[in-house]
Amino acid sequence: SANDGWARKRLDFGLRAILPPQVRIPGISFQQHIAGAGVPIEAGKKISTNSNEFQYHTAGQGRVVHAPALVDPSTQANLFNPDHTFNVGLDLTNWRIPDEADALRKALAWLMRDRQTVAVTAPRGVLANVCRQSTTNRLYVHLVNLTEQPVGGIDVRVRLNAKQSSCNVELLSPDQQDKQAVKWSIASDTLNIHVPTLDVYGVLVIA
Repeated sequence: SANDGWARKRLDFGLRAILPPQVRIPGISFQQHIAGAGVPIEAGKKISTNSNEFQYHTAGQGRVVHAPALVDPSTQANLFNPDHTFNVGLDLTNWRIPDEADALRKALAWLMRDRQTVAVTAPRGVLANVCRQSTTNRLYVHLVNLTEQPVGGIDVRVRLNAKQSSCNVELLSPDQQDKQAVKWSIASDTLNIHVPTLDVYGVLVIA
């Protein structure tokens, strides 16, 4: 919420109402605009923030985490060529892992409380998307391979609900005529799934 709809930097976060006072936009001084009768307006105060620190905050029954810049934009390839055409030569299969990846994982775990979470370990170039079907409570893990060759060694970990002691796992893919066999097991409250190979697309159905 640091930028407005035109990508212009705001004077303050759009989510100010739910953020703690010490979280400020780096590089912008906070100017007090409210003054009582006979009380002069205070001079602007320079904001000093630690841009490498994740700040946790509760707002009512919700939770908020203010994250610093995860990747330095100056290290990333430009999306456009000097003539303003789109750079089609970008390697979109090899995104950079955020510098603060571990802190980001911890923040997400804190935000999720004890709700079910999914973790996917896969070669670079494999994307994962997770959704749940409300009518059946089935969990779908979509896997997309953006590389130009089949990949293997994909592991999926699903944290089960406390009341869930058993489940059924299937892997469906238009690349295979039949259902592809996957190995899975339950250890404590975690469902572990191993996908041996992925051509282009597959979806894990967990019921």
